[in-house]
Amino acid sequence: MKSPRLNRIFYREIAGPCLIALLILTFVVFTREFGRLAEMLIRRNADGMTVVQIVLFILPSVLIFSIPFAFLIGTLIGFSRLSGDSEIIAMRASGVSVWQMLKPVLKVAAVVAAITAAFTFSLLPRGNWSLRLLSHELGFKPLQSEIKPRVFNEQIPSTILYIEDVDLRTSRWKGVFVHTSNNGEKRTILASRGDLITSEDGRRVQLHLEDGTVYDTRDATPERDSLTRFGTQDVLLPLAEIETAFAKPKRPKDRTLLELWRDRHRGSIADRRANGVEMYGRLSLPLAALVFGILAVTLGISRAKSGRGYGFVVSIVVAFSYFIMFDMGRSLAAGGVIPVWLGGWGADLVLAGFAGLSFYSASQERLFVERIIDNRLVSMLGLGFARIFSKVGGLFRGLARSVGNRFWDVCTVCVQLTRVVDLYMLRNFLYYLIPTLFICTSLFYLFTFFELMDDIFRNDIAYRTVFVYFLFLIPQILILLVPISILIATLVTFGVLDKTSQVVAFKSCGISVYRIAVPVVLLSAMMGGGLFVLQEYVNLTRI
Repeated sequence: MKSPRLNRIFYREIAGPCLIALLILTFVVFTREFGRLAEMLIRRNADGMTVVQIVLFILPSVLIFSIPFAFLIGTLIGFSRLSGDSEIIAMRASGVSVWQMLKPVLKVAAVVAAITAAFTFSLLPRGNWSLRLLSHELGFKPLQSEIKPRVFNEQIPSTILYIEDVDLRTSRWKGVFVHTSNNGEKRTILASRGDLITSEDGRRVQLHLEDGTVYDTRDATPERDSLTRFGTQDVLLPLAEIETAFAKPKRPKDRTLLELWRDRHRGSIADRRANGVEMYGRLSLPLAALVFGILAVTLGISRAKSGRGYGFVVSIVVAFSYFIMFDMGRSLAAGGVIPVWLGGWGADLVLAGFAGLSFYSASQERLFVERIIDNRLVSMLGLGFARIFSKVGGLFRGLARSVGNRFWDVCTVCVQLTRVVDLYMLRNFLYYLIPTLFICTSLFYLFTFFELMDDIFRNDIAYRTVFVYFLFLIPQILILLVPISILIATLVTFGVLDKTSQVVAFKSCGISVYRIAVPVVLLSAMMGGGLFVLQEYVNLTRI
């Protein structure tokens, strides 16, 4: 088989799963940011363009993980499908080596690594810094939206603000009262008109007042009290949140790779260690894509009858393992337990060693998986576990038999009322829905845990508190992820039915597509009702 045609087969096989995995992973990880976006929209009175900016600033922190992980998942699913349909066996019988299969994947991996490097080296820190500045610039907007007529407002430090009315056409204030107090000096301002304005760079927020009077009083020297009239006057508001945002230096995650390299020997030991952890971590993520490419090919062809399901499960396990090692290495390096370079490169080195072993095994006639299965110790362990599971299963079967006898009549009636087609469709639908929901939930939990892990160890939070927090997070996770899981499971279920010609078989028996969709639609509607109850009566009481 010619190399260009072989490459096109591999490209076509991994392109679709990679794209779908990228969309799903990005959506699942991005659901953690919905709360922040809602706060910007509602509490901070942000407009649509500001929300678009926030999404663009947050997106790099999501894509640095979702892009390489999607490449791993898509490639492993593609090669598992080829292996499941015996196409890999046909290729190897035609003289196609593992290296020839690996070369086109490594080309794609190089592109993925370059894209990831662009995000980690430059776009990620710029997005973090821009998001930090934007969030502080929006600090005055809750003030502007929450100041109401005929209500004393004390949100501004050392300041009391009161307005009599608001002009609906111009949104300007009428009858403004301002009282400030600072070190025994008190100032009271009465103005006919006024409004709240900010500078173009967002660093200054001030009151613009017109046609008013200023009363200055001093507790220590009352003879120096004064009364001044003015036509226009601007009063600078002491909003420390905005001022300190520009005064604070950049954090390690706000700096580009060149800035981290320049500052690697500056500051205290803790600062140098934090810069090193961030720098090595950003260098390791792009190279992980190359390791993922080798692992995806070798693991995908390791079983002759694997299929897409095998590839999906194995890719999730590899992604979880890498992310756990990556984040644990960074945490240990930040605490000084291991060297900084090892904390950043440890996960890549471990997976690279496993990838080399897997590639060597895949190049042999007997695969690494087959050797493990034929090992006597592994066989003995497997036989022991099988006996344990058999005994446990016998106990459960006896319990189920005793309970089932009492409700046999009811179950018989229920089965008779439920048609075979409905049971078949529900079984297929749940077969894809439950694993999809479990994987999406696991991803959500994983990213949330490692986002909070530094705070958990720094503040010495009890494990019970962490467990209770994640327990109360379940309703919110289900509300966010059940709809997308239903969508994915529905697409996969009917896609498999169509590919295996089962839809044609149903039609030949006089059963329409609408009829076979009824149980899926009814179950989805019931789950939607359950989500409504969860949202209205459970989630609000837990959060």
